[in-house]
Amino acid sequence: MKNKIALITLLFLILAPVTLSGQSITRLVFFNLNHEAGTPEAEAFFEKTMILGEIPSLSGFAVEKVEGKNFEYDYVVRLEFSDRQGVQEYVDHRIHKDYLEEVWKENVSGGMLIDLVGLNTS
Repeated sequence: MKNKIALITLLFLILAPVTLSGQSITRLVFFNLNHEAGTPEAEAFFEKTMILGEIPSLSGFAVEKVEGKNFEYDYVVRLEFSDRQGVQEYVDHRIHKDYLEEVWKENVSGGMLIDLVGLNTS
């Protein structure tokens, strides 16, 4: 379990997507909480997570519940960027770094990061 947390934390910290210049990127960070839904601890986690939306390089931000019975994770943070530079600015931002250390690590168990980049079919 600790290996999964370390992996997602590492990915969340340093992984920048391989993209073509100028393409928008949607980053999905799937995860499970160490707390039951609806508990004061879970609610505090979600409230603290909203600080990420203040990072200027984001063009979109949401925290959502995953619906479906055949998926390993319960929640997803959706981050939208206009380009790769925006992703790197997010990763390097003090709010993001502080959040990982002070909130994410102690509240999250398991996770998976996916970057989505639109296909240019023209």
